Amino acid sequence: MTFEEWQSLFSESYKAFNETSPAFKELISEVVSFAEARATSLYLVGGSVRDFLTGHEVKDVDIAVEGDAFVFAEDFAAYFGADFKLYEKFRTASVMNRAVSIDFASARAEVYPEPGALPQVAFSDIKTDLKRRDFTVNAIAARLSSSGAELFDPNDGLSDIRAKKIRILHKDSFKDDPTRLFRALRFAERLGYTLSEKTKILFNEAVENNFCSTLSNSRICAELEKIFQEDSLPTLLPKVCKSALLRVLSFSFEAFPPSSFALEEAQQICLKSSKEQSEELLLYFSWGILLGNLPDSEISQLLEMLPLKRTVRKKLEAYFAVRKDLETALEELSEDHRAKLYGLLHKHSEETLLLLVLNSKRPIVRKNTLFFLKYLGTMTPKIKPDELIQIGIPEGVHIRLALEFIAYKKADNPKMSKDEEIILAKNYLESLK
Repeated sequence: MTFEEWQSLFSESYKAFNETSPAFKELISEVVSFAEARATSLYLVGGSVRDFLTGHEVKDVDIAVEGDAFVFAEDFAAYFGADFKLYEKFRTASVMNRAVSIDFASARAEVYPEPGALPQVAFSDIKTDLKRRDFTVNAIAARLSSSGAELFDPNDGLSDIRAKKIRILHKDSFKDDPTRLFRALRFAERLGYTLSEKTKILFNEAVENNFCSTLSNSRICAELEKIFQEDSLPTLLPKVCKSALLRVLSFSFEAFPPSSFALEEAQQICLKSSKEQSEELLLYFSWGILLGNLPDSEISQLLEMLPLKRTVRKKLEAYFAVRKDLETALEELSEDHRAKLYGLLHKHSEETLLLLVLNSKRPIVRKNTLFFLKYLGTMTPKIKPDELIQIGIPEGVHIRLALEFIAYKKADNPKMSKDEEIILAKNYLESLK
């Protein structure tokens, strides 16, 4: 494709995006008008330009400002009456209008004081800004004006999009910022691209020289959790493990990569959950599956050293504390032992049992746990707590224990009548005397 053809493709995609989001169209139009009145140059940058050109969904719109983005966004928000957030540390900002937001950052130059460290930054022009980015396909910009958006491609990223290649911009890129090693695999898998020959050589050299050892556990954790959010997770995460990027945490990841099938099942479960639940549930499942094949001693060590979300860590600790005992016990039971199956599993959370199903390589364990989740775990006694109180069972913990006792017995007799439940409740009351 010629540059003019790329420009035409971009213009059509950008226009279509504007038309499907009136709130964005209004916000970007006001931003551009405001910038032109101040003689400030604005550029669409990063993933949004790439996605407009490749037909992928555009999720985030990032704008580079030649100047102080912090001041620009604050002044614009005050002028337009929009909500905004300022991030003082990096002098970046987000401006929100109804259901849409735009992120602003200053065009900048970067210097890495040492490998793996966060960069020192200074204001610069757009060409310098694009040169410091991770890959050429993410280093294409589009200058915004009231007449449209004009592509700017000083690093030949358009050629790499056409060739479906991931290419770094300079030979020290992976050394300066080893998180780019994770991102290289993530973008390649998402876009269906491959690493360019030179990038592949430098990637392998970076792994052999253990560049990831200069990264903090927090940054490694953040990159992994970005991978968990990818649609391509089932194929991507095993590739990351086999690439040896995680040797910095444990050599066992390379020897025992996670199951693609388990990761795909986890994604399907999360799709059926609410958005609020699915985000944490996916983190829990992904970490659980990633760690699940490792030796117990390494799992305990990693759970201590990785800066996981507190609630996710607690759920993982609960799961790994019981999984081996549960697997051993479940192997000795069948669906005919319904009461015993109920008694074994009912005290564990649904999340613990689902992760057990996802991780277990033993068919009988999966079968028994799924049978409990689908049938036994959903059984509820017909008798109500206030009726148990009327029978004479003390309020508090004994009400819960009585209901569990009835449910345990009901596991062997799902068609149990309410009268039979009352008899069991009275039997439980007698046991207290």
